[in-house]
Amino acid sequence: MLVGYTHANWTKADEIIKDVTSYDFTSSYPYVMTTCKFPATKFRKCYIRNVSQFLDCFAYLIVVRFKNIKSKYFNNFISQSKCRHISKGRYDNGRVIEAEELEIVLTDVDFKFLVSVYDYDELEILESYFSKYDYLPKQFIEFILKKYINKTEFKNVKGKEVEYMLEKNKFNSLYGMSVTNNIKDTVIYDNETGWREEKLSNEEIINLLEKEEKQAFLSFAYGVWVTAWARNNLLKCLVQLDDKVIYADTDSLKLQKGFNIDVINNYNKEVIEKIKKVSTELDIDITKFSPKDKKGNPHCLGLFDKDGEYSEFVTQGAKKYAYIDKKDNEIHITVSGVPKSGAKGLKSLKDFKDDFVFEHKYTNKNLLIYNDEMPEFSLTDYKGKKFKVLDKYGCCLVPTTYELGKAEEYVDLISNDSSERAIYREV
Repeated sequence: MLVGYTHANWTKADEIIKDVTSYDFTSSYPYVMTTCKFPATKFRKCYIRNVSQFLDCFAYLIVVRFKNIKSKYFNNFISQSKCRHISKGRYDNGRVIEAEELEIVLTDVDFKFLVSVYDYDELEILESYFSKYDYLPKQFIEFILKKYINKTEFKNVKGKEVEYMLEKNKFNSLYGMSVTNNIKDTVIYDNETGWREEKLSNEEIINLLEKEEKQAFLSFAYGVWVTAWARNNLLKCLVQLDDKVIYADTDSLKLQKGFNIDVINNYNKEVIEKIKKVSTELDIDITKFSPKDKKGNPHCLGLFDKDGEYSEFVTQGAKKYAYIDKKDNEIHITVSGVPKSGAKGLKSLKDFKDDFVFEHKYTNKNLLIYNDEMPEFSLTDYKGKKFKVLDKYGCCLVPTTYELGKAEEYVDLISNDSSERAIYREV
């Protein structure tokens, strides 16, 4: 199975690029939850052997093997970590550029996309299962839309900050509820041995799954297909803008100057048509998909809207980029594990490179260190009162830093001396 697509175009990584525009989907997951179809029946085994046997009325879960597979695009899409088996692969920061052979579990949505963006010599479907496609329950769709309406109405309204946060949290949790794993190992504590974990047996897991099937009000498959549909929406735009895409993250694209705006506009037309179709088929008031804010401006679910313009932009890979926003002409960063305040440590975007250290004085980032064998000691509190600490376990916060860096394989791939990169630059 694939995961959310967060990736940099390797032919543009590690370079400062001017005049970059950022586009973002409006509530990507809720949009697909209200407009797409999902597995609605229990999965059953079938014997699909080629693409022509797929029927649009069914959702499929398949195990597929590719031989001599190679990406057609600058961007690459198969996650190495999600492959059950892979041999002689070449990778773009964890994404497969090409491989002699690989096996992976896919939804029909992902499968149809991948066979369109990769060339391959041979494809074999090893296992396949199907379920009937249908919309999510109408009551649930209307609940999603109600949360979206409330969030939109409360946004930036003075005196409604608490209500806005409550509605936003509820709205954002709708997807998470469908992928929450309630089947977990048992954690036990007793005074003699302390904490321990008891693994579930296969029989216990099967029993819990059967119980979950009867009691759960959402299906785990819903969550799997939510990410599949949302990812497909992003990637079908990405491949059309391939050489102009600098960076992608789940529901957004950072695009270099000169991209084809028609791709964005045509996608948005599809969104409107899809909403009209669902509204008619399920008899849902179409205005619920596009509520108005306090100023009377409509906010339509699912649209691909401009959310920023940058005079300069540079990325070092997934979850690592910096830019100068045209609005305030200041440097901003998005680095996993580093607070936004870390941008204060950059004098210019040229500093955003390997071995740069985000210092504690800018980030206030702390490291939590645990001590499981803490000796007895005497403590004097701020009032001068002394007492003996007998606790065996403890933890403390210590100031820490963060250093930018990349895997050696990725450094070689994106280096200016890389023959692969040179070939792509000539295309």
